Amino acid sequence: MAEKEFSFSTAFSALCTDLPQRSRDIIASRFGIDAARALTLEAIGKKYGITRERVRQIVQGSIESVCAKKDSAYFRMAEKKMEETLAKNSGIMKEEDFFARMSGGDTKEEAMARFFFLCMPQVMTDENTVMERAAMGKDFDRTFWRTIVESGKTFLTKSGKTVSADTLFSHVFRTIPIDDKRFFDFLSVSREIKRNVFGKWGLLHWSDIAPKGMREKAYLVLREQGEPMYFRDIAEAINRHGLTKGSRVAHPQTVHNELIKDQRCVLVGRGYYALAAWGYRDGTVRDVLEEILRASAVPIRREEILRRVLEKRRVKKSTVMINLNTFFEKVGHDSYTARHS
Repeated sequence: MAEKEFSFSTAFSALCTDLPQRSRDIIASRFGIDAARALTLEAIGKKYGITRERVRQIVQGSIESVCAKKDSAYFRMAEKKMEETLAKNSGIMKEEDFFARMSGGDTKEEAMARFFFLCMPQVMTDENTVMERAAMGKDFDRTFWRTIVESGKTFLTKSGKTVSADTLFSHVFRTIPIDDKRFFDFLSVSREIKRNVFGKWGLLHWSDIAPKGMREKAYLVLREQGEPMYFRDIAEAINRHGLTKGSRVAHPQTVHNELIKDQRCVLVGRGYYALAAWGYRDGTVRDVLEEILRASAVPIRREEILRRVLEKRRVKKSTVMINLNTFFEKVGHDSYTARHS
């Protein structure tokens, strides 16, 4: 059989043909080969009227039977496909990504790949407090993996803010020689270091990486935009970037309600928000005009006033002029000053 025609389904049929039919059925149930999900040992035992321990023995015996056929062409091709896939990803992958790659999106193929994975002594899985459940080669250097991840974590902790991929990699590379692909393959299975939807890297518990509520999501979108946004556009961006989970969506009115209560944000026009960190302050157009004119020792020309106000508020020029003519003193043809009480 040509390698390009290889499938785990074909290999399973070929290597398990000498197993009793009940054993094959139990394997299919245990790995979800012919069903929407895999069954527990207890559920399978009830189905066949045997103990869960007996089910475990049958599964293990079937795995050992396949392992004994390691010189078979089917076994070698299954082994090669797994080893080459891991090698292309620096020897480690999140388990879900690994099996998705093995199966090409076919649920039956994925179930069979999971069965064969247990027959391969060269590959294994690991999961701990700092690593996602991951598939890796038997000789994968977990000590080096930890060294790389800890270096990145230390830098991010000191930085205290999200950084670009280049910034994060450059810092680690200064002290630990590693190529960029291997570096990010390593980070892909880290529980602590993650990339947000805008491509910035940080620690998982940061709101910039995994924003919890609508307020944090809206704030993140607004900050990444870097300029004032209309609340409906913010809601749309939250949905477009997949910041909501499942079928939930960000509703414009909810976003508006959250932003108006957020002291980090400033309403700078009808429905437009900016960040206070950008130099914006709360207040009406009249308040902005008052601040501009009282800070000047001499009258300011109309066009200059308009320019300064429109830098701070998303309003119509006519709105500025109404406030200017109503509450401030015109000097000469087109200049204004604050009225002195």
